[in-house]
Amino acid sequence: SIENKLKAAKGYQKGRSARYGYHSQVASVQGTKKWVQIDLGSQRKISSVVLAGANEYGFSDFGFPHRFRLEMSNDSEFKESIIISDNTGSDFPRPGSGPVLFNGTDFLARYVRLTATKLWSRRKKGQPKTNDWIFAMGELAVISDKTLLEVKEVTALDSIEAGKAWGKANLVDGIYGT
Repeated sequence: SIENKLKAAKGYQKGRSARYGYHSQVASVQGTKKWVQIDLGSQRKISSVVLAGANEYGFSDFGFPHRFRLEMSNDSEFKESIIISDNTGSDFPRPGSGPVLFNGTDFLARYVRLTATKLWSRRKKGQPKTNDWIFAMGELAVISDKTLLEVKEVTALDSIEAGKAWGKANLVDGIYGT
């Protein structure tokens, strides 16, 4: 399975890690656009992209956006891009703790960007929704044929960079969930 490939490729840690993933700055409006992207260092064939939710406050898909677009480009500004998956028209089903696989197009691209268009309400499980709207992701991985690609750099519109727990680099460290 793709989950086993991710574990094998990056080294599997049993139990809760101190590194949760990427977390945007808090927005006061749910429809605020936020994005995070990876640079593969050179054009690579993109067979599939894997997204895995973050695990925080009792949610295994903490911060996973309700609506988003996943795209690839050879331009870091994404002036021209190829859409891998457009989930901006309606809410994406909650993914829970498992990774979500998106089929690539086998085109060559250097950058992959995930843009959240409808953010998630930051709260503890069992608590009412808040007006703290965020975008968080435990892991983003790109596969070329059956090979997990290395990432040169992670950039984002914004990020909280909070100690070991949250940071752009944690998006591609192979650690997500419990």
